[in-house]
Order: sequence, then structure tokens, then C-alpha cells
Amino acid sequence: MMKPTTLDLLCNPYKGEPFQLDGDALVGTASGQRFPIRRGIPQILDVRKLSFKARWMRQFYDVAASLYDPVMDWGSRLGVGSETHIRETVIAAIELPGGARLLETAMGTGLNRPFLPADIAYFGQDLSWGMLREAQRRFNRLGLSGELFQSDGAWLPFRDATFDFVLHMGGLQFYGDVFRGVAEMGRVLKPGGQ
Repeated sequence: MMKPTTLDLLCNPYKGEPFQLDGDALVGTASGQRFPIRRGIPQILDVRKLSFKARWMRQFYDVAASLYDPVMDWGSRLGVGSETHIRETVIAAIELPGGARLLETAMGTGLNRPFLPADIAYFGQDLSWGMLREAQRRFNRLGLSGELFQSDGAWLPFRDATFDFVLHMGGLQFYGDVFRGVAEMGRVLKPGGQ
């Protein structure tokens, strides 16, 4: 669920303008462009700006979202995947001070969140509504905090220099514009952030 104070961290990624809250929508203050908030998740996405590849991947993951975690678990048990090892060693070792603001791009079903400190301000972004719904269910089930956003990683809906840490684990190959996606991660990172 988006907190009221989060509004100050957001901007319309397509127009660069701040948002105002209007019922169950975020509205660009100058353009009037509206983005719905669905089940507490802002959908700050202009599908007309998506590449063919991004559109296809979004549709695929919307359909496959409920199968993603079982397939990842199965792959780990068979020893064909390395994600569990990465979570247990690399992500769990990330040192963040309490209250640090972290953005995870292309967060999928939120598998990384349990390995991060509980007392950080976690923001998760993904292109797929289905994956975000699975993440929301995981967070509710495990009592994890975090704010979720449906958006394109190449058009992040956050102001410049907002986050202390940006985490991305897999998924760049699905971006329509990989270089723009990486540049966006850098744009929203505070100077000296990681």
C-alpha cells in the first residue's frame, strides 16, 4: 500500500512533473495524465511506450506469475539455478542502515525481500501486474513491509536522487532499452548510493 508521504518521492516518468492524489489515481500536476492505483499498487505505465519485447514479456509474466515461484524452487532443488545461492549469500550480506531507502527494479514475486533488513524502506518495481500481485501476497503472508509499483524499468516513476540503494537481479535482458533502464537506476540513486 502506498503511503501518503511517498507522493513526494514520485514523478510522472513521461513528463517529469509531480503527481497529486485524486481518489484512486495519481494525476500529473501539469498534464493531467492519470495513472490508476489498483489494490494499493500505483500503475504508472504508458503501454504505448513499451517496446514489442517489453509488451511480450509483460504478458508472459502476467500469465506465468503463479507458476514462477514453484519453478524457481524446483530449479534450485535440482541444482540448475543459482538464485537461491545468490539470495542466501549476496543479498543477505547487503549492509543497509535502518531506515535506508531501497528500490528493487524488476522485483518479480518479491523473492529477495525476505533476505533484506526488515527495517529498511523497501520499494519494489515490476512491469508485470501478475508478478506484483504474487509479491503483494508474499509480503502479506510473511508480514513484510514494502511499497509496490507497476512501471517500466526504463521509465522509473521516482524523482532524481531518491534511493540509498538500487537492487536489480536479473531481467535486464527483457528491457526494451537496457541502457535507458540502467541510466534510470543511476538517476534515482542518491550521490554516494550503491
